[in-house]
Amino acid sequence: MAAGQLLHGLVGQGLNGRKPNALMQTPYVFTHLTAGGARAWSVPRVGYWKFVAWGPGAPANNGINGGASGAYVEVMRFLTPSQNVTIQVGLSVPKIDTVLTFPDGTIATAGAASANGPGGLAAGGDINLGGTAGVIAGGINGNPGLGTGGGPGGAAVGANSGGAGAPANLPFIGGQGGSSGAAAIGAGAPESNGGIPGQGLVVAFFVKK
Repeated sequence: MAAGQLLHGLVGQGLNGRKPNALMQTPYVFTHLTAGGARAWSVPRVGYWKFVAWGPGAPANNGINGGASGAYVEVMRFLTPSQNVTIQVGLSVPKIDTVLTFPDGTIATAGAASANGPGGLAAGGDINLGGTAGVIAGGINGNPGLGTGGGPGGAAVGANSGGAGAPANLPFIGGQGGSSGAAAIGAGAPESNGGIPGQGLVVAFFVKK
């Protein structure tokens, strides 16, 4: 699932049921830095900003289990352009959590999933949803993601089990677990050889003054 599809629910409707403003239609999207580490980001205008973060999904263990999904957090804070939010977007391999650090000291973590089956752990957000565990090998559909917008598990392909879907709360939609090839954002990899887990992501958008 591409980033534009991930944000479809947000683009179509604001959190209060009204049509969103221009900034909400063009949210700021952060992916993993190739060089690793975190980035400091300052909001472009004063007001309440919502941050939505996914931890990366896990690789599968061929013959053992499909990949688990990463965790999910939402945080809303009043911010000014003089303040920085530190954003670390997670990665599946090596295992790196998605972490947001706010000026008031809040640290919100959307944890990366583990390769041996457990989903990522969520902490510090206004909303915290853990990742879903990977299913055992043997041609089983992956577990769906938690939350009102949790993504579906990946469909089994033959004897290979699917990956776990990513968690989310509406209007956001979690990525679908992998069936073959690459999984969507935050979702687990399929059991098949060459299956790729979904990576972490952070989205930030202006809500109101």
